[in-house]
Amino acid sequence: MNRVAIAAAGLAAVIVVGVFALRRSAEEVIDGDSRAPADTSGLGVAEQAPRTLPAVVVSDKEPTLAAEAGETRGRTLGETDEEPVDFERLAATVPLEQISSALARLSDDEADQNLRAELLRRWASLHPADAAQWAAALPEGNLRPNALAAVAAEWASQDLPAARQWAQNLEATGRDTVMITLATEAASANPLGALDLALQIQESPARANAVAFAVAQWAANDPQAALEWTVQVADAKMRQHLDRLVTSAIAESDPAAAANYLASRSREAPDSSQAHTAVEVAQRWTQQTPEAATGWLETFTDRGLRAFAVDAAMRVWAETDSGAAHQWLARQPASEFRDEATFAYAAAIAPADGVTAFDLARMIQDPARRQQLIAQIVSLDTPPTLRSTD
Repeated sequence: MNRVAIAAAGLAAVIVVGVFALRRSAEEVIDGDSRAPADTSGLGVAEQAPRTLPAVVVSDKEPTLAAEAGETRGRTLGETDEEPVDFERLAATVPLEQISSALARLSDDEADQNLRAELLRRWASLHPADAAQWAAALPEGNLRPNALAAVAAEWASQDLPAARQWAQNLEATGRDTVMITLATEAASANPLGALDLALQIQESPARANAVAFAVAQWAANDPQAALEWTVQVADAKMRQHLDRLVTSAIAESDPAAAANYLASRSREAPDSSQAHTAVEVAQRWTQQTPEAATGWLETFTDRGLRAFAVDAAMRVWAETDSGAAHQWLARQPASEFRDEATFAYAAAIAPADGVTAFDLARMIQDPARRQQLIAQIVSLDTPPTLRSTD
């Protein structure tokens, strides 16, 4: 028998028969029944363990999970088909006034974690202040931040200002835990509010991550507003990080606008972080309008960055529409830019079409670059007829 199922069944027996002290109108259970109550679990999402339950009568008004599930009474675990535990329904059988004592008896195994999550969610949805007080009173350890985050997530969906006020009264570590959760929960619907919450986080890496998440959510829905907010950020490191996030998010829907913003930022405050962003923008733009993307890349004055970005773009184009990419190359005048694009495209198609790649390699004007590409093609075990570099 599954160890988790055994442990969970034992815990449920305590919950159903003893811990919860559910009201009984008749204090007996059906004579002769063996008790094998439901699996339980706690905070977090874990794989639900199978279980089979006998029908145990707890109250004439409150049927047990087994009764609700319509199972045959008197069966022991393992005698019937395995079924997943409905932790939400199991948590719903616990009277609100008994939740705190039930939570105190749960352990850290996967089953208890699932049940704890459902109990906290239910408690916070109905009495968030009480659930918050319980979570804040927990001793330091793994359980406390998880409990604080679970309560914060539920409370944020009901009354964000009240949840924020609670967070502000916590000690530094607990406040950061709750603020991170509140900022994350608010980001999609209220990005400005999420940013306000994120900026109150004391721990620097956590604050930067929360701010970045909120800005990315904002940029996906209203890129112009996100850009206008980002340009006001004074912290240079944070600004670079946000630039990359916002530009990449904008590039998903409007790569041309992302390219223009990136170009303006490069003139104002050039830095190495923009190289990676330029490649991301080029790749996304190539997926939509490749000729426009390559036209933008040709304007790059940094030759190293241009070659890097052209390589990324041409590989995308070769994958999405190889024929169109080949035709575009044939129309380009001889130049260093054409050499870069030809090298990238030929390298991309070489594994599948060594003959065409070899022909393209011969078109490259720069001897060193031409020989490098031919050697690369030959190394792919292309036919012997291609091994001549004449």
